[in-house]
Amino acid sequence: MDEHENEQEIRRVNERLSTFLNEKKNGGNAVSIPAAFAKMLHKLDRLPTQQELDRAYLHEAMRRAVGNQKKAALLIGITPQALCSRLKKYPEPGKEN
Repeated sequence: MDEHENEQEIRRVNERLSTFLNEKKNGGNAVSIPAAFAKMLHKLDRLPTQQELDRAYLHEAMRRAVGNQKKAALLIGITPQALCSRLKKYPEPGKEN
């Protein structure tokens, strides 16, 4: 599995985790995020690198905030400036310079 394929798989895992958490939240059941995340990681051929996790995390926050960096930064508990810096460090796959 090359880096691009692995990043796509991480994105799919992240989407499944988000769906899973939303279903549990809507059903009224408490969900342990670390436990749900660990369950999703078991489905990967290999563990993602920290860079791959950071990239997926940042871009999921941006997706949930519909591209609004200030809202995305609030979602993950960092400043908008820090988010901007990290987005430059970890551009979306396919949008690297």
